Amino acid sequence: MSVELFSNMRSSGVVLNTFTVVGVLVRAAGSGNLSLARCVHGLVRKYKPEQDPIAGTALLDSYARCASAFDSRRVFEGMKNASLISNNAVIAGPVHNELLEGAVLLFNRFRRNGMLPGPITMLPLIKGCAFLGSWPVCEAAH
Repeated sequence: MSVELFSNMRSSGVVLNTFTVVGVLVRAAGSGNLSLARCVHGLVRKYKPEQDPIAGTALLDSYARCASAFDSRRVFEGMKNASLISNNAVIAGPVHNELLEGAVLLFNRFRRNGMLPGPITMLPLIKGCAFLGSWPVCEAAH
């Protein structure tokens, strides 16, 4: 339904806004539709050349949930002003794809760069450690 509505909006000439982009990306992430995420990414680049941290975070999360860790990381690296929320999403992405070591490496890099992790930052790491039974990797994040 949301994809059909999005298509109708596009064909009617409705200009994209952050809410529309995020809504479609949530749908792409929920259905694992990588093609849709890439389509929206192209539209974001075309119509929103400025950096939108909300759309950017939704985009990197959508890529991660569509099992495209490379695209997710590329979006994050291209963000000029990544927020704590963006950092949390890019850490959660590898965990979602069972790439726990990559998430811990990102987490440690962010800590070295002065990011103060909160409970939301730690949650995917703890979840990943518990799921994979990888306590040594979890201790590395400690």
